[in-house]
Amino acid sequence: MGQTGLLGKIEQEDLWGPYRQHVLKFMKLGRKVRVVVDAQQTGWPGKMVPAVFGNIPDLEIIPVLFEITGSFVA
Repeated sequence: MGQTGLLGKIEQEDLWGPYRQHVLKFMKLGRKVRVVVDAQQTGWPGKMVPAVFGNIPDLEIIPVLFEITGSFVA
């Protein structure tokens, strides 16, 4: 029991699918598009961009610094 006196529980859910569906509702490609994404090794873009924008017809993602290393580039 925490400071509030309330009990709770921890639930783990995979939200990538619903998030991808929501984001892609706004995406309308009328032609082939090539996008360079610089993730700057901060971690999340290297995971998020392929999960949300991977395997989309007519969209080519060119990844830069997608390796998750735990360090930050200055």
